[in-house]
Amino acid sequence: MPRAARAARGTPSQTPDTADVAKASGRTGFQPMEKFASFQNEGSTLHGMLHIPDGFRGGPGSVGVLFLHGWSGNRRGPHDILVAAARGYCDGGFPCFRFDLRGRGDSEGDMDEANLATMIADTEVAVQRFCEWANLSSVVLAGICSGGEVAIGAAPLCPTVKAQMLWSVPTVGVDRSRARRATQLHNLGEYARKLFRLSTWQKALSGGLNLPMIKQALSGKGGAGETPADGEKATPELDMPWRRRFLAFRGPILFVYGSGDPTAGEAAEYYRRLSAKGKLAADFHLVDGANHSFYSLPWKAELIDATLGWLRERARELHTVPAAAAV
Repeated sequence: MPRAARAARGTPSQTPDTADVAKASGRTGFQPMEKFASFQNEGSTLHGMLHIPDGFRGGPGSVGVLFLHGWSGNRRGPHDILVAAARGYCDGGFPCFRFDLRGRGDSEGDMDEANLATMIADTEVAVQRFCEWANLSSVVLAGICSGGEVAIGAAPLCPTVKAQMLWSVPTVGVDRSRARRATQLHNLGEYARKLFRLSTWQKALSGGLNLPMIKQALSGKGGAGETPADGEKATPELDMPWRRRFLAFRGPILFVYGSGDPTAGEAAEYYRRLSAKGKLAADFHLVDGANHSFYSLPWKAELIDATLGWLRERARELHTVPAAAAV
């Protein structure tokens, strides 16, 4: 049966994803199962990968993790970090769902027409479908970079979302011009150093350089949830009440940053202050030396281990999380 026909019904497919087939680690005895899962939203079919631990039945008290990729990414995440995290969490007994937001990866839609508002709308439907497929009572949103912005915007709109894990999330609801300049200078220095590497020139001669990604990195842009500068055209992102959305959520939140990310310090301090103001249960973890996307095996391993440990600790209390305030 063609994928489009399966997707129209909004049900998981039994067809394995050859690029995503899991190998059980054996750490807990769970043998994870992975399968395609697709759903419809606003006329587009969105595709993802569902991870279910063997023997998992769901029901009262059950918790799953929904992953949200960055602005220009897909459900695998940078250097497959979302795949590794989903498999690690699934091996620990937590079902997971990774999907491509509208206009990204395998999902339908025009990326040029997508924005954080459409990404949030996609997430609301994804949460509903994930709960149906896995028989969940609670969902944790795990977003990296702009995926963290999407989590902040969607969490108070979804009654079953009880916690958030935000990786390298930029500040929302504020002017980020200083953070952009810091990122630009940092990235400029990184690319300047790469000019002296033989591998860089080999990649350039073979056509292997990702020029759009380099252009974006040098622009310093990492998300869209900021306040408009003078004369800036209004967009759904800029009009969104970001701070109110953040403060409306009453569940626990884990922030993870790398100390090598030039915007990490400012962002972490911003969320510490905002969390204290709202009396939110916020925890922070700093991966020493890590960059924005945790580009090394030790950094990735620490991120996954730290977040899984936090998830295990918090999962027992998620059923007591009160409903979000009206937004």
